Amino acid sequence: LALGISESAFANLTITAVNVESPDYVIVKNTSSAPTDLAGYSLVEDDSVWKFPAGTKLGAGESVKVYFFSKKKKASEGAVFAKANAGKPGVIVSVSFGISPGETIQLRDRSGKTISSKSV
Repeated sequence: LALGISESAFANLTITAVNVESPDYVIVKNTSSAPTDLAGYSLVEDDSVWKFPAGTKLGAGESVKVYFFSKKKKASEGAVFAKANAGKPGVIVSVSFGISPGETIQLRDRSGKTISSKSV
């Protein structure tokens, strides 16, 4: 079953929250009335880029919470968290990206254009 996804829906993605306490996370919300495919979209902090994996889709009004366990944190902490949250809708866990206070997180579309940002 394919989702009918409109390009205009991509302008309706926004970062609604960023947390820099352990664990770090970013919430991205689809504020449109159409489903959105996030594959190829990225979250960027300075020179660090994290891409949404293939198959990441948000229905109208849905959000995804992306948890990050950076290299500074124990890999085992991220692995335990990932196992505890496996299969939960709207949750993605990554161990390759971290968020630092005082920086800006950007949500970029497939072409690299910033469509939403939030300072932490």
